[in-house]
Amino acid sequence: MATTIRLVTVIVTILIASVAAFDYCQIQSCQKGQHTMCKYFSKKPGKTCNKFQRTSISSDERNEILKVHNMFRKTVANGKEPRGSPGPQPAGIIKDLKWDKELANIAQRWANQCVDGHDECRNTKTFGYVGQNWALMGDSRGWTATMTGLIKGWYEEVQYYNKNNVEKFRRNYGPVTGHYTQMVWGQTTHIGCGVARYYRKGYYTTVLVCNYGPGGNILDRPVYQIKQRKN
Repeated sequence: MATTIRLVTVIVTILIASVAAFDYCQIQSCQKGQHTMCKYFSKKPGKTCNKFQRTSISSDERNEILKVHNMFRKTVANGKEPRGSPGPQPAGIIKDLKWDKELANIAQRWANQCVDGHDECRNTKTFGYVGQNWALMGDSRGWTATMTGLIKGWYEEVQYYNKNNVEKFRRNYGPVTGHYTQMVWGQTTHIGCGVARYYRKGYYTTVLVCNYGPGGNILDRPVYQIKQRKN
């Protein structure tokens, strides 16, 4: 019995130390505001949420998000995207994304607040800078939005992206293109997303939040490394 008690004590001590090591309120890389996990400690839906449907992402949604992201990344990597302003987008080195549970937990915590737009900080110890895409769709008939449809909305910004800015990222002062560039950012290796469904102002609303590590859309950095054409 004494051995069992000592073993349990050791396990509890390790768990406490592990939790203490991830104090999001102390992350130094949060330069522009408070970390989402520090600001919203509870997993419960925010005060503005009405008829909230979800506080976690399903395995099917996770697989769909990864599949669609990597499908679009392969399209661009293989030089199969003819659109742009101008296009086509050059072929490049863009590897498949992997799922990151911590990024997903942070994204879900933000989605649970039912607040429009991006959060202030979502960085982690692993990723000192985390990017984010945010999408919302409302339908008076019900929750009809799909992960594929929301992600495709981000990717469709490619039609406005200047192929000449792939080697050195520039802000686009015309139509929004930042969701697309984050999706295909070559140095990004991991993704984690959260989904929320709630009722607002007569619409069944679906929100998708995706966090990317390392984050993209960094000025003067390449969106991705362009493949050199063979003679």
